[in-house]
Order: sequence, then structure tokens, then C-alpha cells
Amino acid sequence: MYHEALKGIIEPLAVQHTVLVLDKELHCFPWESLPCLINQAVTRLPSLSCLRDRILQQRRQQPRKMDDANNGEIKFCVDRRSGAYVLNPAGDLKATQETFEGSMDDLGQWEGLTGVEPSEEQMKGYLQERDIFLYFGHGSGSQYIRPRTFQRLEKCAVALLMGCSSGKLTEAGEFEPYGTPMSYMLAGCPAMLATLWNVTDKDIDRFSETVLENWGLFLRQPAPDSSPTKKTARPRGKSKARHSPPAPALSPENGNMSLDQAAAQGRGSCIFRYLNGAAPVVYGIPVFIR
Repeated sequence: MYHEALKGIIEPLAVQHTVLVLDKELHCFPWESLPCLINQAVTRLPSLSCLRDRILQQRRQQPRKMDDANNGEIKFCVDRRSGAYVLNPAGDLKATQETFEGSMDDLGQWEGLTGVEPSEEQMKGYLQERDIFLYFGHGSGSQYIRPRTFQRLEKCAVALLMGCSSGKLTEAGEFEPYGTPMSYMLAGCPAMLATLWNVTDKDIDRFSETVLENWGLFLRQPAPDSSPTKKTARPRGKSKARHSPPAPALSPENGNMSLDQAAAQGRGSCIFRYLNGAAPVVYGIPVFIR
């Protein structure tokens, strides 16, 4: 039955979210890319206490629940109009800047910096006063805000940190691992998307763009014309290898996909499906755009 389900013979069940509470020895593995979890909505958290805090946070947000079209189901939602971004702060990721600069300008009421390094006060303001924070640069952006500053945040935005090893935790022997994800979780971040190891810029840009379109933040771009004169990436690996199925068409007005669902669908957009596609993981709980 398991293998039949993988082949799509059995009709898929309604979307269910899986939360992984990982031991300090297991956090470095990309469990979300296992065959039994691929294309599934999966997040990870460091402890059950952390999960409990986010469930209580979700209950406090009940006045912002979705309408009856979703059977009255309570979902943690963020306002797509309330966001901030830091794009190419070091100034050396020109291709990344060209990919996202236009989409950032279309977000209207968002604040942000392009090609400029933010101050710690600016980073603090982006995380504390906004619902969504996007970072496209080197690392996790921790070079611009100290861990102790996170401890003073009254709240923390949903964060997408699309840099190398932005979600990596550092082992500390008998003690719990530490790193940027822990800082965000301790600050009350509902969810953050980050990478477990170093990734290539073109692939992670492609992944990020797909995720933000699936999530409902960016308008979906039209499919490229399959002209015979246009160069296309050759399939890699054995011929029976399968790519992830395309995500359903969504727009910011009718987006109903959570961040972890969008991340799962986005893995198939990477040319290097396991080198780069398995690196991004979501810490936290499912978060939706409204």
C-alpha cells in the first residue's frame, strides 16, 4: 500500500501537517526529503514545549481565523501587506537581486533594503513590527543582529532566510545545539524557512521564487514557452527518477497553501534536487497568507 501510494495509484488524502520534534543528534538530517515525506507538509521544532507555545499563540489569534469557505478551520495567518526584506546586503549577488527586485517593488507597503547592509536597529524593527521578513544574502543574517537582541523582541515575524546554512545548528556536546533557528524560535517566531547546508545561488533563487508564488505572496509567473531554440536543463539521474508534481495555480487573493506546503512543492524546482532541494526546511508551525 505504501509503494502504491507513492506511485499515485491511491487517491491522496486531505493535506495533513506533520511536526518533527528532533533530538539534538538528528537535527542535521533532511528528514523532509525521505520518500515517505516528500511533497508532504512537514515542519520541525526543537521541543514539545516549543510546539505548545505556538499552539497557544495560534489560539490567541482566533479573531483572524479563515472564513467558512475553509470549514471554519483556525489557521495561523500573516498579513501579506505587512512585511520587510533585506536583498543582497553584501552587494555581490547581482543575479539574486535582479531576480527579486521587481517582485519586492510590487509588494507596495513593504519596507526593505537592496544592496545595503542593515543596522541592528533596522533588523530589530523588521522582525518585531512586521508579519513577514525575507532575507536574500549570505548566511542567515545573524551578522546583522546579535542573539541577545532576539531575547528582547516582543514578537517575531515569520522569516524566510534564503542564505547558505541559515538553518544549521551547531552541536554543543551534552548540551542542546544552538544557532539562528533557536534564536528565532525563542523569540516566538511562528515559522521560519532556512537551509541546513550551503546551497548554490541560482537553484535556491529558483526554489525561493516558487515557494513565494505557491504561498501566495508573489504573483505566479507564466510558464516559459517551450521553444525548441530555448535551452533547457537536461534531466539528471536515471530515467525513472520522478520530479515533484507541479503545484496548483494560486494567486495572492486565493492562496490557501501553508508555508511548509509551499516549501515541499518548491523542492522539485531545483535542478539539484538533493544537493539544494533537500536543504531548505521549515521550523515552526504551518502559516498561511491572508
